[in-house]
Amino acid sequence: MKSLPLPLLIVMLLAAPAVARAEDRLAALEVATHSAGTLQPGLKNYQATVVTDRIAAMIQSSTASMPADLPRPEVPTVVKYWRLGAPRSVIVATGAQATPFMQQMVQRVSANLAIEPDDLVLPPGKAGERRRLAEQASIKSTETTVADNVLRRVELLFATPADLDDAFYGNGLRLPQSGITKLQFDIDVKTRTVRELVVLTATGDQLLAEFRYRPARDGLLAERVRITSPDGKVDDRLEVTFTEIAGYFLPGKIVRTLNRPGLQDHLEVLFTNYRLNQQLPDEIEAQLATPAAPAMKAP
Repeated sequence: MKSLPLPLLIVMLLAAPAVARAEDRLAALEVATHSAGTLQPGLKNYQATVVTDRIAAMIQSSTASMPADLPRPEVPTVVKYWRLGAPRSVIVATGAQATPFMQQMVQRVSANLAIEPDDLVLPPGKAGERRRLAEQASIKSTETTVADNVLRRVELLFATPADLDDAFYGNGLRLPQSGITKLQFDIDVKTRTVRELVVLTATGDQLLAEFRYRPARDGLLAERVRITSPDGKVDDRLEVTFTEIAGYFLPGKIVRTLNRPGLQDHLEVLFTNYRLNQQLPDEIEAQLATPAAPAMKAP
């Protein structure tokens, strides 16, 4: 067999340990990564009707300056599409009321309506980004026993504040994604779930996220998250009520309350009329295959 040129062999030998290091350093963390495909095998896609008063409130606010006798736009039917392995879900307005104006309203609020329980922490599709970020951090892993439960603590310290880009937690938690100096995960070794997450920023902000779970087919799904700050000024709640359809546990209701300095908000979203594992429209498939653009700001 022909041997490799010496310069190429040296490059390969130097590069291989770097990849291994990134994977090894995150092994204790990735054990807690779950995807819908492993938790609920057989669930390939779904579509559901989205019901919330947020869109009506946005229409009222945006048309407040119009003369009172002019008719206001009607709230359209809003549908959410999800497919296993897609980089995002898609939420669109449908029906006769789905004007360009209404599509814009739905787009503005779509990030708040697309909260995915299995993407709240350690999104399964972001493992590559986590490995890349791990190369920029010092990582320490320790174990402790609390009431017969073994907890593994994984700490990532960034000498240069890092931009996480949703690699370690999704936008549903409303945690900071940039200027991160420390991440601390407490993982229940038995259940392979993240119980607590601490985020520290370069400006000194510190937030604690505490997770609670419910059983699914082959694991646990996050159903409650509380986010607090040491000074008590932040106290957010996120609760997912699941509904069982054809043996799968899917979000039936999501309630999120934000209580922060300068931001108080309460959002309720219902998901009805589920249709599972059916062929999706071609235009929806194309959107599902496209990474999400930066979300428009909306409470």
